[in-house]
Amino acid sequence: DNVGTVIIENKYASIEPLSTKYEYGFIVKDEKGKYGVITYTKAVAVENKYDDIKNVYGNGKYYIVKSGNNWEIVDTDGKEYLKGKYDDIVFVDSKNAIVKNDKKYGVVSIEDGKNIIDINYDNITYGSGENYIVCKDSKYGVMDVNGNKLIDFKYSNIVYRESSNIYEAINSDYTSDLLDSSLNVKLTNVIISE
Repeated sequence: DNVGTVIIENKYASIEPLSTKYEYGFIVKDEKGKYGVITYTKAVAVENKYDDIKNVYGNGKYYIVKSGNNWEIVDTDGKEYLKGKYDDIVFVDSKNAIVKNDKKYGVVSIEDGKNIIDINYDNITYGSGENYIVCKDSKYGVMDVNGNKLIDFKYSNIVYRESSNIYEAINSDYTSDLLDSSLNVKLTNVIISE
């Protein structure tokens, strides 16, 4: 860490952070090429037995792992979820996962695999709270964990800006509408340059 304390002993073939915050733990690879997760307190969160682990932090309980050709979710107790059901798992939070099958995305419950948002969208990313940014036919909108459409599919793109807690919804004319975290439009037709 930043004061020189050894966080993980140098006994792994590779060590990489699970996310941008070291407090979330580290993906470690052993000499046999198997991956696991070690917490910053040196505890084993996931045993070294997987072929790959994604750099996705799921609230310290869930991890996206690959065993053979299958992506699945494993918790810190070693229980496996959604094993062999999806081509890819791209995001986890405390209850749900964004999954991909046949080039289409959806959101499912980790515990029982029930569809939250049907797997028939071009792309899905996590927004904030219980909201997901969803793309269908190259247009973006927002849906909640109950599958309700909160913002129509009318934008060229939508990005959640975590640092300012706003959604930037980009129109086809490259102007943007700015929405608060409750999805209320606060400004319209704004031109944002980076």
